[in-house]
Amino acid sequence: MTWRTSARKRDGGWMIDSLRVAKTANFHILKRQMSNAALDDLFRQVRASQPSASQNIFYHRRVQAGRARWSAISFLYDRSPSFLTEDAGIRERICGFILLIEYRDHLAILKSKLDLPAGFFTRYLGRVSAERVDRAVARQGAVFEKIRLRNMSVSKHVMRSKTFEADDLQNVVGPAGANRYVPQAYAVRSGTDHYSTTPSTGRIGQRSDRVDHLALVEYAKSVIDELVGGRAAPASFLRTLARAIDLASIGGTARPTSFAVDVAGFVDAIHVDREIRLVHEDSGRLTQLSKHEIDAALNELDRAFRVSGDGKRMDIFDGADSVGAIAINQARVALRDLQLPITAGIEVESTEYALGHDPNRISLRRYIDREDKFILLFDALSLAYIDGTLFRDEGFVRWWRSPVAPFAL
Repeated sequence: MTWRTSARKRDGGWMIDSLRVAKTANFHILKRQMSNAALDDLFRQVRASQPSASQNIFYHRRVQAGRARWSAISFLYDRSPSFLTEDAGIRERICGFILLIEYRDHLAILKSKLDLPAGFFTRYLGRVSAERVDRAVARQGAVFEKIRLRNMSVSKHVMRSKTFEADDLQNVVGPAGANRYVPQAYAVRSGTDHYSTTPSTGRIGQRSDRVDHLALVEYAKSVIDELVGGRAAPASFLRTLARAIDLASIGGTARPTSFAVDVAGFVDAIHVDREIRLVHEDSGRLTQLSKHEIDAALNELDRAFRVSGDGKRMDIFDGADSVGAIAINQARVALRDLQLPITAGIEVESTEYALGHDPNRISLRRYIDREDKFILLFDALSLAYIDGTLFRDEGFVRWWRSPVAPFAL
């Protein structure tokens, strides 16, 4: 009996029972239903992205769990240590996993050391709006303990972001401290439970011990139920900040006037979190940009561009020259083009892969678009499009309509 158990674990049948991770997932809308064949193809692509992949530690395809289905894969693969060059010939063994939970036309993704292909996101996944995340996480009665804010401005002369942390932020942060800022991430306490979220990415986590895959399925179901069924307004503290609104709600009433790339976000992703690297072709060989080259590229992007035009598609101008274009759709604003001399040939790779081996390597322009790393300002000064979400500062609207507003300027 002991031998059979061990053998079954080696085959991957029971190894999933050893999975233990925290309750943190990224939640997405499923734009189309997945099939067994689509799931098999997805996991084949995940394995193909790592040529040194071992046999699966576990592999499960769309297992029924009540009204939900879950799928999982885990395997070992080799990669170069981040502190050594490829020429050193040293490889380290990495173990990664992906757990997908389908429920009520949504998908929860939990993963470590493995990535899903970009084509899967484009074909199957849509974004959960920040407004729905707020209703699900920041419910009435929730106490805000920490929040990171982003300024609704593209000026270099304002504080771009700030973070507040306290036992109850409502007691220490007044409207003046939050004026012209949008929430990017926050942590709340609701009864004995603690939650954290980054609304722009759909990441929602609950503080907990590490739990098994069945508990993760139940957690994902409970969050998705709130995302789908939540109707009540979020906690009153959020009303002191700029609020997420539907992009379609301003159709024809406001037009973009300024465009800026989130350069500070690039600096963090490259130098602080080291999530991405910038690369380009040099004499037919893919090479990583040096710090000097990265600085030159970011300096080229670090400016406010003018936006002008009629209809859905609008041009981006650097002075009198058209250098790009945006398209204003019902659900999001897309960056259709951005041609600048230094950054035109630059591509972005994930540092999870060795140089030149990222199967999802894309141009810098497509990365800015995919990750929503840009800001749009409008002729209506209360509006700003940040992190792929349109925000309105209701406090600014009330101030602007007050009799003393013109004199306050």
